[in-house]
Amino acid sequence: MRLGTLTAGIVVVVLAAGCSGGGATAPAPTATAAAPTAIATRSAPVATVKPAPSLTPPPPSATPPAESASLYDPNADARAEIAAALKAAKADGKRVLLDFGADWCPDCHVLAAYMDGSAGRALIEPAFHVVRIDVGLFNHNLDIVQEYFDMQGIPEVVVLDATGKVVGSSADTVSLANARGMTEKQVLDELRTWAK
Repeated sequence: MRLGTLTAGIVVVVLAAGCSGGGATAPAPTATAAAPTAIATRSAPVATVKPAPSLTPPPPSATPPAESASLYDPNADARAEIAAALKAAKADGKRVLLDFGADWCPDCHVLAAYMDGSAGRALIEPAFHVVRIDVGLFNHNLDIVQEYFDMQGIPEVVVLDATGKVVGSSADTVSLANARGMTEKQVLDELRTWAK
């Protein structure tokens, strides 16, 4: 999910879709415009704004699908898991793939499904040690996030070599934060560029 931008004095309110499970639809978020008449009387042309993903967390009533509630473990010690993955990478020559996300994020679930599918496993398992890092409602593990990138949305992927040096990041391409709009091949092709 990617943060929208503000341009030309037009205020754009971007809302994130909540997760749904078992085919049920999450309640639609609502917003109130501050001064609708101010926009209506502007002389500048009004452009059609395409909905975009955002950094806005879901409403508290939105919950992740039950079958994947532990995709990003909020109780995991992310630093210890990164250290263990780097140690393993030094031993076997693989790289470390840090997957920053949250269970409420639909794009995070799409990325995980592509990575965990048969084609994804064929790419990921020989090349990477994966560490999934929970960012909660953009209030968890932020000290780790800040070490690697300026969070514009989730999921974000950072790839490290065995020494801990960043060799690639989806923050540079911004595409994975819109994983729902990508095919499995597009996602895996992006990850493949960082495989060793």
